[in-house]
Amino acid sequence: MMENDKNNKSSLPEARLMQQILKARHTDLEEEKRLCKELLSVSEAEQYYYGSAFANVYLMDSQLSMGEYTSCDFYLLRAVFLCREYGYDDLMLVLCNNAGLYYQKLNDDQTALSYLLEGKKLAEKLGDITMLGKLYNNIGYSFGGRDDWESAGVYFRLAYRTVEDHLDEENKRSSISYLSNIAEACRNLGDLEGARKAMERCEELGADSAYSRVRLGVSWCSYYAMCEDWDKFTEMADRLINSDLLAVEDHFFICDMAESLCTEMLAACDEKRADRLLAIMDNLEYDNSLSLKYRIQCLKIRCWEQFGETDKLDQAYRDYYEIVKDVSAVEDDMRIQSMLSKIQINQAMHEHEEMVRNKRALENASQLDELTGLYNRRYFNKLLSKMTHKEDGKKLGFIMLDVDYFKPYNDFYGHFKGDDALKSVARVLKDNQMDGMYVSRYGGDEFVCLCMDLEDRDIEEYIKRVGRDMEAVAIPHEKSPGPKVLTVSMGYCNEIYRKGMDWEPVLNRADRELYSIKKKKRARIKN
Repeated sequence: MMENDKNNKSSLPEARLMQQILKARHTDLEEEKRLCKELLSVSEAEQYYYGSAFANVYLMDSQLSMGEYTSCDFYLLRAVFLCREYGYDDLMLVLCNNAGLYYQKLNDDQTALSYLLEGKKLAEKLGDITMLGKLYNNIGYSFGGRDDWESAGVYFRLAYRTVEDHLDEENKRSSISYLSNIAEACRNLGDLEGARKAMERCEELGADSAYSRVRLGVSWCSYYAMCEDWDKFTEMADRLINSDLLAVEDHFFICDMAESLCTEMLAACDEKRADRLLAIMDNLEYDNSLSLKYRIQCLKIRCWEQFGETDKLDQAYRDYYEIVKDVSAVEDDMRIQSMLSKIQINQAMHEHEEMVRNKRALENASQLDELTGLYNRRYFNKLLSKMTHKEDGKKLGFIMLDVDYFKPYNDFYGHFKGDDALKSVARVLKDNQMDGMYVSRYGGDEFVCLCMDLEDRDIEEYIKRVGRDMEAVAIPHEKSPGPKVLTVSMGYCNEIYRKGMDWEPVLNRADRELYSIKKKKRARIKN
């Protein structure tokens, strides 16, 4: 499909915005969102489809990361359409991973898995080791979320093995996450030895970031709890509560880790540390995320029930009721937004198809001669440029044609009749056209036929049929010194093509052959 010349992804003003978006997504989600909307506005104004696709992909990314799921569907559908329509595999790969995570959040495992597996194929096609690891890991999450820890462990191990020989800074961080997930799968299968080995490998890699220390620390806490080594359990938990958790900026990540740790505290009947973890989660800024509020509220209810905190439990249930009402309203809104998004996407697709049809019509019009409907000289030159890529040993030929005594015809019958005569010649040329022939109006009453990989006998047969059909049309030509009907003269040259060969001498030889034939015709008429 043809598109704006800007859609080659290189040296664009929009490239600056894309770089800023990729930087902001790791540090400032609101800034990522703002930059994406700016890129979308600029790209749509310029009909720069790659920029529009990029903006929609990362708008969905920012909404997903912030837990704002209501608009995810709209950006997802738009991004999918653009990426598939124009073959933006690099963006579709990112989108498949995010779509998998989105549908996991909605508990739609079938759709999530469909996107993740599509992403896996793209990652393999593009040779993107980092994304392939992430996709394997997220497939593992789908199984883990349904307590199929055996299958989850298989995919977590695939994720780690994919990147273990390519441990740059990003893959090193990812490896610690994959190994922590392997440890979780092992613990859930009762394989404490496997869990310990996975966590020891994490330590060998060096958990030097706050995120890595927290993730690994929570894994060790779960391991010590299963081993009933309460001294090490409380030592690690206190380090996380008092220091490491507070050093992380990502509130969603803190909530995930604190929730896991609080669950271990409930199992250990440690009310004091459970209360401190709930306080940490209460202090997080998550006003826009009902999903986080809901999870924290469920955890509070479990705590106050287990520890017999009646007053706190009554308030927790009242708060829970209000959150559930909000969640229900949001879910209804998400369903409505999803339907509206699909309607908008359907409308956008129709508008896009109409635009493409109009564009193709304009492109076709620019390729054709207005009078005859044959290719024009400009498009003929484009076709010739493609011939430089032909294989050695193939035939490349030209047939040159002009109308005999056309000026006297035009002067006597007038320009309108002259135009009609040229249309008739063009119709005969086109009706007899063979596969591998491209007929063009070269200018005035001259025509040229480009012949690709045709034998001389094919070209000679074509010339005979055109001459015969012109006689059959029998357009009167009172001013012709020869036959009193309109005739044409044709000459050709057909040669073996060699790579890098200059086609102009071949065309010139066809032109000389044409005028040689015309000269012989005139000589016969004089005699």
